[in-house]
Amino acid sequence: MPKPGTADLPIISTRGLNPKLTYVLLFFDLDVVYDMNATVALHWYQPDMVCAMQRSSEMDICHGNRILERTDGYSNGGILVNQSMGAEYIAPRPPPFSHHRYVQLLFVQKPDFQFPKCYSHIFPPTAEARAGFDIHQFVAVARLGAPVAGNYFVVEYDGPVMKPTATASPTTTWLRSILCEGADPTGSAGTKACEMGGNLQVVM
Repeated sequence: MPKPGTADLPIISTRGLNPKLTYVLLFFDLDVVYDMNATVALHWYQPDMVCAMQRSSEMDICHGNRILERTDGYSNGGILVNQSMGAEYIAPRPPPFSHHRYVQLLFVQKPDFQFPKCYSHIFPPTAEARAGFDIHQFVAVARLGAPVAGNYFVVEYDGPVMKPTATASPTTTWLRSILCEGADPTGSAGTKACEMGGNLQVVM
């Protein structure tokens, strides 16, 4: 996929989803490399996504058969819309002479969902904030469960043609070290403050 095709905020289809539920989206790059380290970078975190469908140039919240045809309680169309702010979308930007794999995972957002405060560093739309994102740990401390939908695609560099230079393959894998202590990872009373260890040394 060419880079311009991913510049705008993605539109997420509701096909096969339960329109009565709320969802959380994670969108990340699997192929970030810096200083001989392979890592993962978060490009978008979006909670509070609900089912909607465009009708007569108006965006209405889905309410069963009134807007969407449904089969066994699941949607056959429509899109997900955001009801709150998440971690701002960063468009894919693979470096020259490369292609990166991008993954979207959608999770059901439980009624008691709380964002883990030890991950509050992800909100600035910068490489320093998003690099080294540990998907498995975030899903665990946020208690998201298994994803209910997913997608992936490859974006290729399509900028000015330049003379290629030799590049080395990464020799290690690096993820940001974050400690979310206690039974409650959201930082409420009785929970120790989250700590980040190690030096941030990865860029997208």
